[in-house]
Amino acid sequence: MVKISATLRPPERAYMMHWCWLIAKGKADPKKVPSMNGVPIKWDHEVDGKYSKEKSIVAAKEMLIGFGMQKLGTAPALDSKHIRGLAVDMNVTWDGALTIKDANNKSIIINTQPTDGMNKELHAVGATYCVIKYNAGGVDKPHWSDTGN
Repeated sequence: MVKISATLRPPERAYMMHWCWLIAKGKADPKKVPSMNGVPIKWDHEVDGKYSKEKSIVAAKEMLIGFGMQKLGTAPALDSKHIRGLAVDMNVTWDGALTIKDANNKSIIINTQPTDGMNKELHAVGATYCVIKYNAGGVDKPHWSDTGN
């Protein structure tokens, strides 16, 4: 089964994904996030007229959940291959042996573990189509692109 979760991403969405992840993980100060034209968002929230770091982090965590990035191990890039249409995020799973054709129309049988997108044999098949699995381990499991970045 293949479930595609992201393809082409507008730069405004990449901006929001990047900064909400960093704020939610405590890696960016909400008061220091640069603005972006076309994105009317206030990262530094207030309670009773005073800056509230806690409320700002809670709001960023809510965005993180809304974007479905709770388990993402790295901040989404501001200049992403998704913005240029050169990447796809997809979750791939199967049961038993998987028979799949490579770009040369050769049937490849994959019967090794894991039976998901982290399988090295699946990566090799993807490479025949110039679709390269992200090469930084498990921090961004669904990410594939033209270069692996």
